[in-house]
Amino acid sequence: MAPVAPSASLPSRAVTTVGVPRRNAFDLGLSLFADFVLTAAVLAVLGAIVLWLAPTFTDDGVEYLHAEPVEALLYGLVALVITTVTAFVLAITIVGLLVVIPGLILLAVLGVGATTVAVIALGSWLRQTVGSAQAPGYGVPLLVGAVAWAAAELVPVAGDLFVFALSTMGYGYLALWVTGRFGRDYGSLAGSNGGGGGGSRDRDDRESRRAVDEGERSDRFRNVAAVDAERDADERDRSNDDATGREGDVTGRDDDAP
Repeated sequence: MAPVAPSASLPSRAVTTVGVPRRNAFDLGLSLFADFVLTAAVLAVLGAIVLWLAPTFTDDGVEYLHAEPVEALLYGLVALVITTVTAFVLAITIVGLLVVIPGLILLAVLGVGATTVAVIALGSWLRQTVGSAQAPGYGVPLLVGAVAWAAAELVPVAGDLFVFALSTMGYGYLALWVTGRFGRDYGSLAGSNGGGGGGSRDRDDRESRRAVDEGERSDRFRNVAAVDAERDADERDRSNDDATGREGDVTGRDDDAP
């Protein structure tokens, strides 16, 4: 029996060992690209819906994250712990499950708004970092933030931590908003051309204008009061003059009487 030449099997084995990794790498890259596009598209579409349905909620949240990012992160961590513990305790009983399931559904819906706030804040931060001029509205920051968010999710560990921090900031604002503890006004950066302090500047400008308006109203009231007082004084003077005149007439008639 003739021995089989080893060279006859080398080409097919080489194709097998080299072709499989190349095909796997291509499939992996295609899968990552599809995940990136899908994530960015979902964030952009849902964000546009939230902007349309709740513009004030979104604007207040973005400015809050700009002004107090660390505070929002801390509030978000506390809210996550409280929510997790509460859901676990309620889920132990059957009655608690009836509360937990609708509550988690509602929380997921509200979480879309919180995520949108975080995405827009990210887009605004990136645009300010590169020195890009701020266009009116939040459309461009939403698209930039959605792309950056989707790209960060492709990074194994650091990207996950980054996205978690942003989500927690948005959740912190949501917790303040739901509990009615958010009553601060940081202005609006939606149409400003300034940097991260635009909200504070807008708030200072509004306070200055309010003080000026109050001063003008006070002056107006004082002027009106002065005019009224002067009118009353004139009426009293005329009344006194009329009374004096009538007394003089009566005295004159008495003198003329025989």
